Amino acid sequence: PETSIKIKQQSHATATIENALAGICRIVVAVNPSVDLDEILNEVLACMPFTADLHEMKSAYNYFMHVMNKRPELLVPYFPLIKPWLEQHLADPQTYHFRNDFQEKLWHLHSVISQGTSN
Repeated sequence: PETSIKIKQQSHATATIENALAGICRIVVAVNPSVDLDEILNEVLACMPFTADLHEMKSAYNYFMHVMNKRPELLVPYFPLIKPWLEQHLADPQTYHFRNDFQEKLWHLHSVISQGTSN
C-alpha cells in the first residue's frame, strides 16, 4: 500500500510539473514575451516526453516550433533527442488528441529535424 501511495504521489507531481511547463509554453507562444527561450527549453526537454498528461505534448511541440522560428540554433543540438519522440507521437496521434492540422505541423517539424540529423 505504501508503494502505491508513493507512485500515485509521484504521478500527481509529474502531472503538475508537466501542466506547469505546458502552461509556460502556451504563454510564451501566445504572448511572445521577452524571456530566455534557452532556459525554458532546457526545462521542457528535461521533462520530455511527458508521461502523466499526454495532452500537454501539443504545448511542448508548439513551443519547439516557436523556438525553431525565433532561435533555431537553440533547438538544433536537441534534434537527435526530439526526433524519436516525434516519430512515436506521430505514429499514434489519437492517444495525444492531435488534430490533422497539428499533425501536419508536426510532420513538417519532423522533416526539418530529419534533415538536420542526417548531416
